[in-house]
Amino acid sequence: MIIGNKSEGKSELAESIVRCLLYQGKTIQGIIEKGFWKGNQRSHFVLHDISTTTEMTLCKTEKEPHWLSLGSYYFNPEAIQYGNRLFDNTLITNPDLVVVDEVGKLELEGNLWDLSIQKLLMEGNFHQLWTVRRDFVRDAISYYNLKHVGILEVGKTSLQEACREILSEPRII
Repeated sequence: MIIGNKSEGKSELAESIVRCLLYQGKTIQGIIEKGFWKGNQRSHFVLHDISTTTEMTLCKTEKEPHWLSLGSYYFNPEAIQYGNRLFDNTLITNPDLVVVDEVGKLELEGNLWDLSIQKLLMEGNFHQLWTVRRDFVRDAISYYNLKHVGILEVGKTSLQEACREILSEPRII
């Protein structure tokens, strides 16, 4: 797990790790949620599919008709379906690594990527890299009943260390 506080650079570290491992010839699937700002507040997040580079708005603070209201954001149902299909496809393609950015309050309440994460854990035979806010690490480990979890802390783990450790043994990182 890449852990850090809100807006501390978890997604950026995940992106850097992905680039490093792709350069090494590893197959990687999953999502990065890129956050954007309007003034001093997050305005929206874009879902980025690592394997195809497809991007679409995942959620935003402005109300949208027919979008799901979860927390302080409105979520694009098409993006949620896309992400869940992407995770389902990883069970077929069996990549070296699956990235889930970000596991948080919504998943721990049974929303967003929760069912896909549960399938990945039960049926997948690959390494997983999750980003998790420091506040939710213990809850995520408990909720998903994780064993052998590696922790990479933003600002305390170098990119080289992270890339070396990620695929060193089967576990959630």
